[in-house]
Amino acid sequence: MGNIIHRCIVLAGASMIAWGCARRPEPVAISLDEGQISRITQAVRGSSGFPAQGRFVSVARAEPDKSALKDAPVKAIAIVYAPELHGVHELVVDVESGEVGRMTAIPGAQPQIAEGEFEIASELARGDSRWQEAVRKRGITDFEQVLVDGWAPGERAPGGVPDGTRMMRMLSYDTANLRDPINPYSQPIEGVEVLVDLDRRRVVDVIDHGVVPRKADAKHARAEAAIALKPLRTVQPQGASFRIDGDALAWGHWRLRIEFHPRDGLILRDIGWADGGGDGESARVRPILASAALSEMVVPYGDPAGSWRWRSAFDSGEYGLGNSARSLTPGVEVPEHATVLGACVVTSDGEPKPIPGAVGIYERDGGLGWLHYDYLSERVESARARELCITSIVTIGNYDYGVTWILREDGSIQVDAMLTGILLPKGTAAQVCSACEAAASGTGGVGGEGVGDERYGTLIAPGVVAPNHQHWFSFRLDFDVDGIGNSVLEMNTRSAGAGPENPAGNAFIMSESLLKTEREAKRNLSAADHRLWRIVNPSVRNGLGHFSGYELVPGGNGVPYATEGSPLLHDAGFVKHHVWITRQNPAELHAAGDYPNQTRGGEGLPVWAGDEPIVNTDVVVWYCFAVTHTPRSEEWPVMSTERSGFRLLPKGFFERNPAYQAR
Repeated sequence: MGNIIHRCIVLAGASMIAWGCARRPEPVAISLDEGQISRITQAVRGSSGFPAQGRFVSVARAEPDKSALKDAPVKAIAIVYAPELHGVHELVVDVESGEVGRMTAIPGAQPQIAEGEFEIASELARGDSRWQEAVRKRGITDFEQVLVDGWAPGERAPGGVPDGTRMMRMLSYDTANLRDPINPYSQPIEGVEVLVDLDRRRVVDVIDHGVVPRKADAKHARAEAAIALKPLRTVQPQGASFRIDGDALAWGHWRLRIEFHPRDGLILRDIGWADGGGDGESARVRPILASAALSEMVVPYGDPAGSWRWRSAFDSGEYGLGNSARSLTPGVEVPEHATVLGACVVTSDGEPKPIPGAVGIYERDGGLGWLHYDYLSERVESARARELCITSIVTIGNYDYGVTWILREDGSIQVDAMLTGILLPKGTAAQVCSACEAAASGTGGVGGEGVGDERYGTLIAPGVVAPNHQHWFSFRLDFDVDGIGNSVLEMNTRSAGAGPENPAGNAFIMSESLLKTEREAKRNLSAADHRLWRIVNPSVRNGLGHFSGYELVPGGNGVPYATEGSPLLHDAGFVKHHVWITRQNPAELHAAGDYPNQTRGGEGLPVWAGDEPIVNTDVVVWYCFAVTHTPRSEEWPVMSTERSGFRLLPKGFFERNPAYQAR
């Protein structure tokens, strides 16, 4: 049997009422605070079911039950890993009394890797004589100058290792004589893997795939700026226009709450629009989204080599977005006028771990909001747009990611996923681009194809290739447009066709079809059809008779390149479709399931999306998009920020442009 996790559901005792829907909630922090976490871990430790060697993975508020009474106590979930047991235990604990309720065992799950486990596995690998011999063969004798970096194992446990053993794979990089310390990955020690058993704290195996000749210099120094730019500052002499009350935020007509979760990172809840913009208790807030968050990320690499083909990192489920969050500093990661909010997570020994500045909030100029010049009167009217940004940044190994939710005065929401950091490098004997050589000689066709390591990646420095890969994001959007009774319409545009009704052949039609079941609602993009999706409340119409609704407008996207039957499509089945729609269920939060680390796969959306009806009910829209990364040399030694995402636009929610207002 697999090793066990203890999941403890704890009653935290605070109200969670949407601001403006009934009454303003008591101010609460965006996460559990240090005192709450300490009380929870103490109660869990004192329970009879707590394992002697138990290690905390996370402590956080539970997903709220939308059907519960508004004044029901908030629950918190503590996930604890126990090496000597098998499975998952759920314990209900009352924080105030410390009384432990029922305990339910769920076998075979592995939680995300805890921070301290990276250090344990690194020291085990560095002290193993087989690893030392492997790196010594490559001319390295100072083992302390080697970065031993940990990964979730990706594949199942090898033969001889009991099923369910908690594992890590360790990769090595030479950090001696680095010119630019920001990139410790610039000199990969290619072909050496170490498989570590975290339960028994031993090295299971050292795999040497063969020595790759190493060049002495794959290092870069930072270039001096040729032209120094003058300072650029945003000044708000009267202060910010938003107001924060605990976890509740108000900006213009927008109302919402901010939450920070150790796995999911930044979550927005109870997003709504206040008619009239009033701030009082009687302000009518029209709900739009009950919650919105990044549910999972997976980063599959496209190199078939033995030391690469297993690499498909589940950055949320294997590592934890919130646990990996960076502290944001005004003037650095966010503008100098930003407000930053702190959060708190838990260490493996149950101590609170504050993250100052886990979330940043700021206003920015949004460019030209609208403009019209009337040539008859020679009159021009226009307005600058203003945007509110709510952002968080995480670092997971070599990559850094950010998610920014952008609210606009016109009622639209933009989601901006940011990628930066350092490309994952592969050591190679290549010194010049073989693909360009093939294109120049005409032997490889237009653009050519590389050979060897360059067939599956790009040469970014002498002796260093960056393999092709994708970044798949899956966002969970729990819509409550003017209430929970929502339906989803798919919008497709087509030519009206030739005929007497279209004599000039210029006409085209947008038609809408109702998606009736979860199975029917597994959908993909279609550029030829300009395919969009509209989430509507069929019981609410505006003055023009339109259903109140919001439409999902995709941005850049891609398709998976893994073949059918591959581990990626089995373990991360959510990448098979760009849009999934399910009935709301507080237990269905993560697109690849709750525990993708060392999973047997097939969990999450492929299981949940059955035949349930999704008409005029509480629906969740899952939007999945890919950034397909065929690297460039200009992305080395650090990668300039790349962005992708999507938009949510009001369609029928208003009768006119809400941004057209007196200034």
